[in-house]
Amino acid sequence: AKRLAENPTWSVLLIEAGAVSKDREFATQCPGLYPKLQNTDIDWKFRSTPQKEQFDRVSFWPRGKALGGSSAINAMLYVRCDPKGFDEWARLGCD
Repeated sequence: AKRLAENPTWSVLLIEAGAVSKDREFATQCPGLYPKLQNTDIDWKFRSTPQKEQFDRVSFWPRGKALGGSSAINAMLYVRCDPKGFDEWARLGCD
């Protein structure tokens, strides 16, 4: 949203899906406590469909419903792809 808002000709409205209760506020700011936040009222509790290649396993897919989104319940992780991966995508035509 910040990058979109840098364009002075655009208006940007950011809406967060939920609020964090006072008893969970500290936990959302402490990355080591993320397991206590998954499968709670601030998690959308998404599940995958059964995956044939994984013997019909259904995977848990935590998605945050709080200020900060999924970073609030996923240890605040930010992971970038290896640069070689981006190069390969470009080679395949995904500029």
